[in-house]
Amino acid sequence: GYFFNTWKRWTLQLSYAYTRSREWFDDLKEQGRLPSLYDIPHQIGGALSCQLTKRASVSLGGLVRSGKVTDLDQNFDPLPQEDFRKVREPMNYRVDASYTYKKEFRTGRLLLFRAGLYNIVGNPPEEEILNFHSVHWHRNCLPYGSISFKF
Repeated sequence: GYFFNTWKRWTLQLSYAYTRSREWFDDLKEQGRLPSLYDIPHQIGGALSCQLTKRASVSLGGLVRSGKVTDLDQNFDPLPQEDFRKVREPMNYRVDASYTYKKEFRTGRLLLFRAGLYNIVGNPPEEEILNFHSVHWHRNCLPYGSISFKF
């Protein structure tokens, strides 16, 4: 499901997804279909933006999702067979904030500047932190910025 609405200077976006991913194994037929490693049943996202001026806006967004299935314990050892695909990581969530400045020129050129904080509060999945960020800050709160040009 998805909701999007604009009121004067405010924009609200909300989304919810319920998805399941199942597998079955010949060696474990008695257990039937089991959740795959990518089974994340519930995902909820939202963002609230305020247009400060014609060119500037601030946004606050967040994400909450069910924990993924895990095959490993806290020491990275395989779980016992009776726990195979029955243990999940904790629920993940995070809140992000950003500032955007957009300048359009008569020639069709565009300048876009964006700065923000990723994960002001939350516990994003460990693989997200390891795969996407080469720097680690306190509690994985990461400042970011970008400048984009369109010619």
